[in-house]
Parts: sequence; C-alpha cells; structure tokens
Amino acid sequence: MSGKRIEITPETRIGLLLEAYPRLEELLLELSPAFVALKNPLLRRTVAKVTTLRQAAQVGGVNPITMVNALRAEIGENPLEFSPEPEVEIPFSPSGKQNAPANTPTVKVIDVRPILAEGNHPKEMILREADALSEGQKLEFITPFPPTPLIEALRERDFRTETSQTGPGEIRNRIYR
Repeated sequence: MSGKRIEITPETRIGLLLEAYPRLEELLLELSPAFVALKNPLLRRTVAKVTTLRQAAQVGGVNPITMVNALRAEIGENPLEFSPEPEVEIPFSPSGKQNAPANTPTVKVIDVRPILAEGNHPKEMILREADALSEGQKLEFITPFPPTPLIEALRERDFRTETSQTGPGEIRNRIYR
C-alpha cells in the first residue's frame, strides 16, 4: 500500500483505488478479463482516474456489490452493508430516449481498438466526432469492451446511444443526434 488508506465503495475511482492499494490490480483482473485495460499505462493514467468501481463493474459484467466486497476482503476490511441492488446492467441497450429510426445514415465508423492497443485514449476524438453530427445522423465506433464512462458522457450531452456486442472483443456503439 502507498500509505494512504481509502474507503472502498462503488463510487471509489479506480485510479485512486490502485494508487492506495496497487496489489488490488490482480484481483480486478481475476474478477473480469475486461479489466486487462488497466495494464495499459495511458488508460491507467486517464480512464482509471475518472472511472468508478460501479462503472467498471458494468464494463466487466460484474455485480458492483460483489466486486466492492471482494476488494474490501482482500485488504482485510468488512463488507459494506448494501440495500438490495439489481444485478449489473450491461449497457447493451438504447438510452432512455426514443431510438433513432433504422434508416439513420451513418456518417462515420471508427474502430478504436487499434488506438487503445497503442496506449492512447479515443475519448476526445469520439466527443469531437459526436459534436460534429447533424440532427438525424449517426456515428458508430467499435471498442473491445463497453465504454460505460464515455457512453454516460455522451448521454449527458443529450446524445442517444445504443451499444451491442457483435462478436468476441467487438462492441458496436452507435451515437445519434
């Protein structure tokens, strides 16, 4: 441990958690293979700083309560008491707004998997591309895992989104204006 103790809750940021308890990285990797992105130094410095354990649980397909309590147990802390919570919701569904028509033209398809593999983060590029959409247009980007924090940021900007898994390591994310 780095000397600074923190309380582990669903709202704890991954970067802060791993700064305080570096050994928990291995447990996260055991909980879900999707967390292999933590090995990428750039993603560790960027995405991990803003992603909560709750968001990471969605990405990894893990129940957030189970994940938090496993992490707490590893450092010798008692489990948190939680009110019943539904199983983790994987964001492979449309946002709460009405879906875009099936004939919405796709302006661009971007495969960000090579960008991530190089250690770069495509967030700003995706946000720029989304902001450039005109009403009735769609942007699609491909990721190896559900980009939950990015989808939440897009929804906060009033975009409609859909996410679906089309193959192993292939998540298609559609953004509609």
